[in-house]
Amino acid sequence: MAEERKNKITDTLIIKMKKNKKLELGVYIGLALICVMLCIPAGKSEKNPETQQNTPEYDGDRMEQRLMETLSCVRGAGKVKVMITYETGNEIVPAMNTDITSSVSVSGENQTRTESSSPVTTYQNGENEAIVLMEREPTVRGVIVVAQGAADVSVRLKLQAAVQAVLGVEADKVEVLEMGMEGVKEQK
Repeated sequence: MAEERKNKITDTLIIKMKKNKKLELGVYIGLALICVMLCIPAGKSEKNPETQQNTPEYDGDRMEQRLMETLSCVRGAGKVKVMITYETGNEIVPAMNTDITSSVSVSGENQTRTESSSPVTTYQNGENEAIVLMEREPTVRGVIVVAQGAADVSVRLKLQAAVQAVLGVEADKVEVLEMGMEGVKEQK
């Protein structure tokens, strides 16, 4: 009974909309506004921690800490310290809008071409923000690993291979050294 009544109301609305174009247009605009309101977050909100985790941000100190913790788990490595140096910082590549204008002189001999580029922006949270295509991590210049167990050649090679795998650097950019007594005392 309730289903039949809903169908009757829907049919009546459709018939009225077909007869009155202004009503039909009003209904479509109302539906469009509802869709827009559902897609736009309400008010200014702080960045969601889940969103921040998906954003590619590179933290060198955090990388050193994670690498140090992981390398110290290698059998025979003992206590480990890591230092990473970089040639470059984070590089952000924005989307660019390029305008090209060409002109030819009346005689047809002289041609000029002008190119100008500007970042593509979007309006969010009351500000214009550039649209980022990608963010490149910094280029690693070199890595120093100081480990208690680095006197053992097999441990040294394992540590070097692990650093190469994680950072994607060549062997000549990784130096593994044995930790002296001062380093052991310092970490206790």
